[in-house]
Amino acid sequence: MRIGCVLVWIQRKESIGRHGKLFPISEVQHRVLSDGISMRRYVAEDQLPAASGGKAPQIDQAEWVEFQKEVESLLSACQKAGRRLVDAMWELRGEESGTPSGSVVGVSGISTPSDNGQDRRRRRRRRRHLQAQHRLVTKALSDATLARLRRDGPAALCRIEEMARLLSDSEDVRCGVGRVRMLFAEVSRAARRLEQLGERRRERLRALARLRALQ
Repeated sequence: MRIGCVLVWIQRKESIGRHGKLFPISEVQHRVLSDGISMRRYVAEDQLPAASGGKAPQIDQAEWVEFQKEVESLLSACQKAGRRLVDAMWELRGEESGTPSGSVVGVSGISTPSDNGQDRRRRRRRRRHLQAQHRLVTKALSDATLARLRRDGPAALCRIEEMARLLSDSEDVRCGVGRVRMLFAEVSRAARRLEQLGERRRERLRALARLRALQ
């Protein structure tokens, strides 16, 4: 998470000097605020806790921080795995556009020469092409990040939803849950789609192998 600016709430102006230099290591940009009017310039009143002059219900800050950590971790894994799946899809599409010409695809998925002859060289090219596509799909689906996400993601999402129930009054918590649900579902759908594409290529390779065995 990249932090652009930190708001520091100190109720009494005379106590500001006692805190010395804030954030001496990171030197992150920050604003020191000491009254509700100043705070409302940056945060909506319904998002401010009562102690800071707002109307938002009080929430456990430690639980909120833990919730955000869980959300950021799962979002990061989803984004990383999603990018790799998209790359694989594009590469597979490029492979499809390079399908050997001069043949037509039958119902079984086997490329049959348009003149019905036994063109072995053409079939070998087709077989190598399918094998390359299958390796591409297998490599994408065996990616370590994707494998961990598919194994641990459902449990992580359940933890996030359980934590969110304890922080249900927080608008950003509700938004965080919605975002992580959507992204995890998108990655899951993309992975299943890639599995289906891989299975189709395996079936075509098996069909080619059966045809070859009959010759």
